[in-house]
Amino acid sequence: NVDGVAHQWHATHVAGTMVAAGVDPSAKGMSFEGALLSFDWNYDSSEMATRAAGGLRVSNHSYSILYDNGANWIYGFYDPEAQTWDQLAYDAPYYTIVKAAGNDQSRNTKGGYDTIPTSGTAKNVLTIGAVSSISGGYTGPSSVVMNTFSSWGPTDDGRIKPDLVAPGVNLYSTYNTSDSAYAYASGTSMSAPAAAGVVGLLVQHRRNLNPGQDLWSSTMKALLIATANEAGPAD
Repeated sequence: NVDGVAHQWHATHVAGTMVAAGVDPSAKGMSFEGALLSFDWNYDSSEMATRAAGGLRVSNHSYSILYDNGANWIYGFYDPEAQTWDQLAYDAPYYTIVKAAGNDQSRNTKGGYDTIPTSGTAKNVLTIGAVSSISGGYTGPSSVVMNTFSSWGPTDDGRIKPDLVAPGVNLYSTYNTSDSAYAYASGTSMSAPAAAGVVGLLVQHRRNLNPGQDLWSSTMKALLIATANEAGPAD
């Protein structure tokens, strides 16, 4: 807990999806032997830059801003925060930034489209949407079911976002009410850490195969997108 803030259910749930050791096997995290640094969201850009320069290889960002003041133009807009995160990624080419797409599908007047705000529109980050879990295993594009909350692209300049989707509906993970508590939660906040945990595994796999060598974040992003299962009715 780097910033020394009070524990909170949302952050605890997100952290478990990334690195929970598997005391409850049903809630075992993706990178279950990984080390986790937990921050609050204040001064995130400067902290990201500092940690990336110090060797951090992946970070997860399950937070966003809600625009309840009618500022629908901000959705899909490539704003200064998105540009700052792109510059961070450019300056730290081995550092993968994973961003939750947001839960704003119903907050715009374009049929759910163009509902990803701020840093989720950045070009060099990995933006993650949420879909339902597939209990019987993947059988084809139609087995992946979108929900009513996960934010959709495209961005205002025409790019496809989110980059990928992962399970984020009724996801089971650690909870903060006790040291043995678990709970279900839904949101792109729950799907993004699953992707971040996969990045952690690939970082470690690369190091096992080639000690001292890491993948560029652009290569990491390309690997994940190119090996993902097809989802939905459009190719």
